[in-house]
Amino acid sequence: MTASGCPVCGYPEFITFDGYGPARVLCPCCGFDPGYDAGDEARTEALRRHWLEKDGGRWWSNCTPPPEGWNREAQLAALRVPKRHRGER
Repeated sequence: MTASGCPVCGYPEFITFDGYGPARVLCPCCGFDPGYDAGDEARTEALRRHWLEKDGGRWWSNCTPPPEGWNREAQLAALRVPKRHRGER
């Protein structure tokens, strides 16, 4: 069983769980570590807030570039994150 899509930022290309358990890679968009950071919805929201407030919601990885046309707001909207939690002012 695999699970796709980062629960923190909604990056759809990120594999959170592979056939053996939590993926041992970090989300290139927000830095989420499914083997360490996974938790309940409150934990996920706290990680999202940290990414948006401390990091400004910028693309996290220095090694993997964002996809062409990457749009943080559209990605969070697809995750159904309320506008007030998307880091928009």
